[in-house]
Amino acid sequence: MLKIGIVGGGQRAGLLAAAVRDQGALCYSLDPDPDSPAVQMGAVSVIGDRHNAADIEKLAAATDVVTIDLEDVNVDALAQIEAAGMTVFPTPVTLRNLTNKLKQKQILSAAGLPTAAFRECSGQADADFGQLGWPVVPKAAEGGS
Repeated sequence: MLKIGIVGGGQRAGLLAAAVRDQGALCYSLDPDPDSPAVQMGAVSVIGDRHNAADIEKLAAATDVVTIDLEDVNVDALAQIEAAGMTVFPTPVTLRNLTNKLKQKQILSAAGLPTAAFRECSGQADADFGQLGWPVVPKAAEGGS
């Protein structure tokens, strides 16, 4: 039976756990809550923190492949388990590009894919958003929302 490790235990992890259970596979969910949505929908609970490398390694040791429930994870730890032979999807390289919102926008724009107008700002003094048009939604490149 295929064992899929999910870093995180939220609603997406729960939906994945329910879907793969119907296909004869089993999900393990790394989350501090032993009754996370993923566990409620059929995943095996692995108590731990998505930012803790040792906890991610513990999840990987119990599974055949590792994926994520959300983007705010320890990408360095995922790269380490990938280097040790674990299949990680999306790859840590992809996660590094997509979890940085500025880098993500630059990659999409360079590829000719549609994206909302954006501008890099290094601080409050650099935040002249008028050139973009209104409304404007300022976002941190990493972390935040």
